[in-house]
Amino acid sequence: QHGYENLISWMPGRNSFKIHVGNTKDENEKAMFVKLLKQYFNQTKYDSFLRQLMLYNFERIYKGPQTGVCKHVLFMEGRPDLFHR
Repeated sequence: QHGYENLISWMPGRNSFKIHVGNTKDENEKAMFVKLLKQYFNQTKYDSFLRQLMLYNFERIYKGPQTGVCKHVLFMEGRPDLFHR
C-alpha cells in the first residue's frame, strides 16, 4: 500500500510486517524509510522506531529468512480495535 512495499510490507497472514531496510547499505532506501517514519509515526530515527515497537511488546526476528519481521499478537491489518486492549 502507498508504494512503500520495498521498504516495509505485510507478511502472509497479515499479522506481522517486515522492515526491508534494516541492513541495507543503500542510502536512498534509508532516506525513504526515514521519510516514511516521519510521515506516519512522527519519528526520524530508525533505532528509535524499533525501540518504540519493543515498548509495545512487539517481537522482532533477527536471524534467518524472516530477519526484520515484527509481530504482536494484537496487531493485524484492518483491526486497529485489537491493539487498544
